Amino acid sequence: HSCFSAATTNDLRMFSCKPFKEELRRVHKDGGFQIVEMLFRTSIFGLVDQGSDKQHQQNKLTIWDDLRNLLIGDFSFKSNIRAVKLSKDYFVVALEHKIHVYSFKTLKLIHLIDTTSNPKGLCCLSHHADTSVMACPGTH
Repeated sequence: HSCFSAATTNDLRMFSCKPFKEELRRVHKDGGFQIVEMLFRTSIFGLVDQGSDKQHQQNKLTIWDDLRNLLIGDFSFKSNIRAVKLSKDYFVVALEHKIHVYSFKTLKLIHLIDTTSNPKGLCCLSHHADTSVMACPGTH
């Protein structure tokens, strides 16, 4: 069964595809989310606020376990987050000129990659069990 998550100006939502049904809605009391990325079909999300005030900025990533109502980690960056990608072993944060790769197990930064301008945050992670591949715009 497939599912997907969506960010709105007021909340985050998760939908199943067969049958199509809203499975989860979490209203954000201070506005919505700029980015919501879900780890497969789990309750773990990478969340970036819309940036309506200093407390809810677009340069802060929250890794959240909705099932356990548990904050896994908060990560701040020097510029706005353009994209977040999650896999079983890693999570990736794409900024306009850098890619940060973290270990999910330790929550530590393991790679910092300089890239060409990437205003859309283009980045992709493989989900193969034996190898890990990340694709992003060229480095300089």
